[in-house]
Order: sequence, then structure tokens, then C-alpha cells
Amino acid sequence: MVSCFRDRLTVVTGASSGIGLALSRRFAREGARLVLVARSGDRLAALAEEIRRAGGEAQVVAADLVAEGAAERVVAAAGAGGEIEVLVNNAGVGEYGPFAEKDYAAIERMMRLNMDALTRLTHLALPAMLARRSGWILNVASMAGFQPTPHMGVYGATKAFVRNFSLALREETRRRGVVVSCLCPGPVRTGFFSRGGYEARMKDFDRFSVDADWVAEKAFRALARGRALCVPGAMNQAAVFLQRFAPLTFVTRVSGRVLGPP
Repeated sequence: MVSCFRDRLTVVTGASSGIGLALSRRFAREGARLVLVARSGDRLAALAEEIRRAGGEAQVVAADLVAEGAAERVVAAAGAGGEIEVLVNNAGVGEYGPFAEKDYAAIERMMRLNMDALTRLTHLALPAMLARRSGWILNVASMAGFQPTPHMGVYGATKAFVRNFSLALREETRRRGVVVSCLCPGPVRTGFFSRGGYEARMKDFDRFSVDADWVAEKAFRALARGRALCVPGAMNQAAVFLQRFAPLTFVTRVSGRVLGPP
């Protein structure tokens, strides 16, 4: 596949681990000029050095995207290398457990990171893409965004927002030179299940998890080919398709049994 991302200024959020790390390496192999964003400056610096040693180009922006003005600072820092041509909105967190028992500060942070930061970064980067009639946006949602998810209801709702927003934005921009794709993976082997209450089910989720590099490759190819949705894995695709034919209350009940406490 001929790369359409060579020399493209590419911003990847949540680049220090998991899918974001794998996507950063994948774009680097295609010759993209990377702007790596995450809270962990040390991890970003190590990744940037790895990319540079391999002959690539990488800039580090250590930022907490929930902080006031963080999105603007990221875009301003990236702008030193030119206009953003590819935006990968990967940063996100999850919270697991009964809603009434969760710390609301953690829930609010999740909503601000999973939805607000993604929307703000997209709003900042998109006008220049439209003006050039060229650009790519990859938003990372989840299989949890296809149905209500008891015991992780707010997380699933944030990912439903990402999926619906991505599809709506794609329709608005598809004739104006901008590609918007949405990645909806199932469980992935990252540090995701080691915090936010998921620890109680970490072994269960890990049993069905796939490698981040495999997911990143699927997402990269979907974006390059201009696909609307990327649901990696035949079983996940089948689940998304089949649940369309069942009442939503039934789907929710099944989801609650699968996601409930062990």
C-alpha cells in the first residue's frame, strides 16, 4: 500500500502507551512527521528518541488534555512544524463499577477527556484541513459504543458519542477532502484494565484481548482507505451486526450479564 501519510504532520494523543503507542510507531514507519501527546513526558521522550533513531521525525508535547487550554497548547506546539494534516484522537480512560459507587470526579474527568478534549482538538484542527481540502481524522471509540454497558455505563456512553460524532462529521466533510474514520476495538492488551475499577475483572477481559499492534494496523489501513468504521475482528463485527436484530432492552440485559461483577 502506497503511503498517503509520508511527510504529513500527524498528531497522536495518548501516544505513550497502548493503541496510541502502536499507532505512533505505525505512522512513523510510513514517514509521517509525528507530534506525540500524553501526560507522561518521560515515556514520550523515549518513544520520540526511538523514532528518531529509526530515521523518523517526532516532537513531544507533554500535556494533560483535561486541563484548561491544553488542546490549544497542543495545536500551537504542533503548528511550529506546519498545519496539522492527520489527527489521531486516541487519548481516553475508563471507569468500571456501579455508577452510584464511583467517585464523580473520576467520572467527570473521563467525560472531559473522552469527549470534550477530542471534540475540541477536532474543532481546532479541522478548519485548516477543509481550507486545504485535505486531511485525516481518526477517532478511537470502542465496541462499548454500540450498546448500553451496565457497570461501565458512562464510559460506553462517551464512546457512543465518539462513534456518532465521527459518523456525523464524516458526512459533513466527505465531499470537502477530509477523511474521518472511527476505530471501535474490543478489549486490547494495554494498561487500560489495570485501573478505574477494571482490576476486579482484568483477568476476564484479558482473556479476550488482542495485541495493540494488530489493532493499530487495522486502524491505519482503514484510515488510509477512507473507511468510516473499523471494528477489528470477525467476532466483534458479527456481534455488531447481530445485535441490530434484537430489542435494545435484551441487548442491554445481556451486556449487563457479560460486564457484571465476577
